[in-house]
Amino acid sequence: MLRPRASRSKQKKDMAKLVGVTDSREAFGWVARTFDRKNIVIEGDSWVAYPRQWLIAGPNSNISDWIIKFADSADTNILCLGSNGDTAEEMLQGTQLNVMTSLLKTHGEHIDVLLFSGGGNDVVGKYDLPPLLNDYEAGFTAEQCIKTAEFSEKVQKIRGSYEILIGLRDLHAPNCKILTHTYDIAKPTGIGAMFLWGVTVTGPWIKPYLDEKGIPAELHLPLVKILLGRFRELALELATQNNNFVVVDTQGTLDPNSRTDWLNEIHPTSKGFKRIAEKIYSNL
Repeated sequence: MLRPRASRSKQKKDMAKLVGVTDSREAFGWVARTFDRKNIVIEGDSWVAYPRQWLIAGPNSNISDWIIKFADSADTNILCLGSNGDTAEEMLQGTQLNVMTSLLKTHGEHIDVLLFSGGGNDVVGKYDLPPLLNDYEAGFTAEQCIKTAEFSEKVQKIRGSYEILIGLRDLHAPNCKILTHTYDIAKPTGIGAMFLWGVTVTGPWIKPYLDEKGIPAELHLPLVKILLGRFRELALELATQNNNFVVVDTQGTLDPNSRTDWLNEIHPTSKGFKRIAEKIYSNL
């Protein structure tokens, strides 16, 4: 008699045991409880989830890919929850908040590190950036191109999202380290995301909206430096105010003018992500 095929759940558990990586919360929970390994949860935006050039093939294309490459599967369990386009606000609301709460309540005592990548899309995402911009007037500085009240409100919303995450950790997984990073300064180039045969499938995320507001090209990079620089300040502030909350300050790792470092407007190349991931991995 033929033996029945293993259930999908068992298959995921077996794979998680073998390679140390899974996208299944159930499988992660099982290996985290069963094996003496370092347990890492990765949640975030495209900086931890950006697809490979051929979608399932190609060079490592995000922070998660490189951390998985660096980690020893015999010593590490990694749960990958990242999703392209997510903002920090979205990840700590609604269904995604429920998922994170459930994960920490159920498996928090076994989670050593929660790597959270969030906040970049909140300020330079294609839906979030336009409301932050003023129409350009002659003589404006880069700072004057930004709506002060709206940007301040956005920063406070990002802070609130991180504080929700920290509160959940403190309640359900007090020994878990939250690890996050700053975002490198992305130069508005008008280059979107291209896959397979060079077809642009999304983006660009910044330049079209600066152009719509009539903001001259020479102010584009300084404006982005202000936006992402303020996010960096916020993250570092949170690190001084909360225990076991570690910010890897990667801003300045990459050259905004380098095509070797940047694949498109907001995503580094494989080599660029590797340099950032190395700094993060050393803090895991």
